[in-house]
Formats: sequence, C-alpha cells, structure tokens
Amino acid sequence: MVNIHSIQGINRTVFLLGLVSLFTDISSEMIVPLIPLFLGTLGVKVAIIGLIEGLAEGTANIFKGISGFLSDKVERKKKLLVLGYGFSSISKPVIAFAATWQIVLLARFGDRIGKGVRTSPRDHLISLSVDEEYQGKAFGFHRAMDTTGAIFGAFMALTVLVVFANNPDVFRIAFLFSFIPAIIAVGIIFFLKEKPKSKNKQKLEKIIIPLPKEFKIFMVVIGTFAFVQVSIAFLILRSVAIFDLFNPDWWPISGNLKGEIFAIFGFLIFNIVYAIFSTSLGGLSDRIGRIPVIVFGLLLLSSVLLLFAIIPIIGIPELVFIGMILFGLYVASTEGILKAFVADITKGDLRNIRGKAYGWYNLTIGLIVLFSSILFGLSWDFLGSSETFFIYAILVIIPIIGFLTIKYKVYS
Repeated sequence: MVNIHSIQGINRTVFLLGLVSLFTDISSEMIVPLIPLFLGTLGVKVAIIGLIEGLAEGTANIFKGISGFLSDKVERKKKLLVLGYGFSSISKPVIAFAATWQIVLLARFGDRIGKGVRTSPRDHLISLSVDEEYQGKAFGFHRAMDTTGAIFGAFMALTVLVVFANNPDVFRIAFLFSFIPAIIAVGIIFFLKEKPKSKNKQKLEKIIIPLPKEFKIFMVVIGTFAFVQVSIAFLILRSVAIFDLFNPDWWPISGNLKGEIFAIFGFLIFNIVYAIFSTSLGGLSDRIGRIPVIVFGLLLLSSVLLLFAIIPIIGIPELVFIGMILFGLYVASTEGILKAFVADITKGDLRNIRGKAYGWYNLTIGLIVLFSSILFGLSWDFLGSSETFFIYAILVIIPIIGFLTIKYKVYS
C-alpha cells in the first residue's frame, strides 16, 4: 500500500501535479485555439496548419517517449519537470512576435518539446504515488485539473477576442498574456517532494525487464487509435467556416471576429464538458474496465466527425456546439484512461519499467499523429473539408475493432 494521505487516490503529489497542469493549461489554452485563426490572418493554407499541428503534437509525443525512457533512470524526476515546464513557458510568448508561419512553427516546436520532456516523468510520478485500484481516478483527477485550467484559458482567450476585437494585434495580445500563468506553474513544481530511491531499488532497476506481450498488442491498437486523432485546430477552423456560411442572426456578437468568437465559444464548451466528465469516466473505467469506456469514446469521435461533415448540408450551425459537447465526452473517455491502461499492463514487478512503457506509448502516438495531421490538412485542401471529416469518421471503426479484439481479462 502507498503510505500517503489520500482520498480515493488523490494525494499530495497528484494534487500538486494537477495544480501545475491547471496553470499550464490556462496558458496553453489561451493560445492553442487562437493559433489556427492567427495563421489564417497570415494567409496560411490548411495543409500548413496541419503540418504545424502535426509537428507540434508529434514532437511532444516523441519527446514524451524519450523522457519516458529517462524517467526510469533519473532518480529525481522533478528536474525533468522543471526543464520541461520551463522550456514551454519561455517558448509561448515568441508567437506574439511572429511575422511568418515558420516562426509560429518554431515556437510551437519549442513549446511541445517542453511538454514532451515533462509528460512521461509526470505520469510516472502519478502512477507510482497511488494504489493500483485508484489509477483511473488519479489520472482522471489530473486531467480534470488540466482541463479546468483549459476552461479558464479558453475563457480568457474569448475575453481577449471580445474586448480587443477591433485591435489588429488582438491575437498577439492574448499570446503575451499567456506567459503569466506559465511562470506560476513552474514555481509550483518546487513544492513537489520526491522520496529518494533506496539502494536496493536502484539495483533492481538495473535488471533488464522486457515489456510484456500484452503491451505490444496494446501498442498496435494504439497506432490505429492515433491515426484517427483529429486536432481541435481543425474543429475550430471548421466552426469558423460554418458560422461564416450561415451567419446566424441570433448570435449576440457583432462587428469583427464574429466567426472566431463563435468558434472559441464552442472550444470553451468542449473544455467544460471534458472537465466535468474526465474524473467520473476515469472512475467508471476502474470499475467496469478500460475497454468499454474507450470504445464508447471512439463511437463519440466518429459521431463528431460525421456531424462536422454534414452540418453545411443540414443547415443548422448550432450543431457545432453539440459536436463540441460530444468531442469533450470523447476526450474524457480516452485520454486519461489510456494512460491508466498502460499502468494496468505494467503492474507488480513491471512497475520498474513503467516509465519505459509510457515512453513507447507516447512515442508511437507522436509519430503517427504527425503523419495523420499532415494528411488531414492535405486532404482538406485537395478533397474538401466535408469529405475529409467523413473519411476520418469511417476510419474510426478500425481502432474500435482493435480494442474489441484485445483479450479483456488481461486488463480488467
């Protein structure tokens, strides 16, 4: 048993790391939904936006993989956290001074390197700090804190757009403000305490333990899952296009950036839904198993992509908000739960290679998301947005089948 004060898996370590993620996401979500809109003002095509998002998220996950391998070897994981969060905090304001998409790419690249460096050791710390029966709860709580920060960040981004709508530098203003919560997050890390490993434990970790067969099967399915991941940036761009197509009379905002504010409002709804349900769905996966909840989430993803494909045909722009609600439920049903899934497979003696397992998990997702995002952007430009959303909605069937074919008893 883990000798710590906790309430259903939410202990001091989980709480502090959740707090760090809360402030980090306030910073991140002030800029992430605005980047595709900002790039639009620079005349950038969707294929380039797909390239930037793919490289950004792919880089993050690749470095998550590298840091995952280091996480098993580095005794003081807090050093990796300070390095990762610190690097991200100094990269974000660079976007405010960007005159070309290449500078945005460079800043996003730096920010995502920081995310990659910190994520695996952070997940490793969370998984080791709670008992196995509370893994889903702990990761769900962490994601809830993360997304609560995203709600505040999205709200602040929305506020900046409304208040400074007539200012040509409105996006740059938001990017500069994002630096403040990023620095606060770095400061909180110094309150985190780690217990030094015993000499015996260090000797045990030198033993080479191979990853189990179950994990390798899981990673094949994760590869198909990663391919159908659609960046929120594409949903935001699609939301703006839908608003501009119908320009609904009921929308209370007038003047500049009406469509952009409409899209960011949808993004805010997404984050609220995600925050509300991530912990409860994580707890549900602890009770009934990971696979049913993950498959439920993938069915929601397919529904969202299909909905965004046909909204222009149906002619009801308000369905964008329904789509964002479903997308929030989808992310809540998969992201934290998949991390708990990795912990399930690396129980007992395999806990000593859990960082390596998270490393392979993140590395696989990073490489495939990189390719998939670029392909999605190219498909948008050459085939059309509706066609692209429809194709990806159909492709979601592949990971659904994959998860359903995994031997359920192994992970229950």
